[in-house]
Amino acid sequence: MWIENEKNEVVKTLFVTSFTTKGRVREGQPIKRGYTYRPTCVPTWVTNAKPADMTDTELDAFTGATLKESGKQTFIWDFTDSEGKKVAKGNYKVCVEATLKNEYKLLYVGTLSTKDKAGVIEMKETVVPTPHTCFPPSC
Repeated sequence: MWIENEKNEVVKTLFVTSFTTKGRVREGQPIKRGYTYRPTCVPTWVTNAKPADMTDTELDAFTGATLKESGKQTFIWDFTDSEGKKVAKGNYKVCVEATLKNEYKLLYVGTLSTKDKAGVIEMKETVVPTPHTCFPPSC
């Protein structure tokens, strides 16, 4: 989940699963971040947020375990950027992306303004089939 400004630039990432940022280690294989091990893993966030340019400390700031509950989730954004500075007044997009069974990308997008008070944001869903990709060690 991340926030973008009106120029479609990532202002702040609020949450990404630990698999995405840290990956998992398989015996005999080098450590790889999840998005490099599985290219279909949240590709919009990877393209826009550029996690390859981030340090492990920066990634740790918003990394967490995979959410166990489906349905309603609550996240809080305090109108600050990734450096903790207040963002400029204006409109922002809230983006939530998921990859299901390496076959579909779900992208939910909602909008909010710095004029808004805390509340619920309605998100619109886009489902995009992804091309089949073979993943090690099955390749």
